[in-house]
Amino acid sequence: DDRPAGDAQVFLCDTMGELPMFYAASDIAFVAGSLVPVGGHNLLEPAALGKPVITGPELHGQREMADALIAAKAISIVADANELADSISAFLDHRTGMSYGFLARQLVDPLDQARRLFDIYFNLLQALVDYDFI
Repeated sequence: DDRPAGDAQVFLCDTMGELPMFYAASDIAFVAGSLVPVGGHNLLEPAALGKPVITGPELHGQREMADALIAAKAISIVADANELADSISAFLDHRTGMSYGFLARQLVDPLDQARRLFDIYFNLLQALVDYDFI
């Protein structure tokens, strides 16, 4: 059975097209591909959902968005696993996490946010239609 346990607190995703659904359900988003010279993945998706965003320093493909989030004080850039753990702990404090998430969402254009949220919900509904429940 590939379904996660009902009491799981952490999900590690390595699939295409499902990440927005996980961001929507999460409290904190660590955007991977950024602790190694891969260049990082899309920072806009969790920011548009108002999630506190954590990422590594390797942001070649996301530099413009990362700079905007940094200027807005809406992102935590970490260099290693220890700093990642520290950021997660800080974001678990409701006020800190909400503050970063709020600032991230404010940075995203409201019309773009609405379009992206529509895409997320459409993909979620499509996944549910396509999911084999048996």
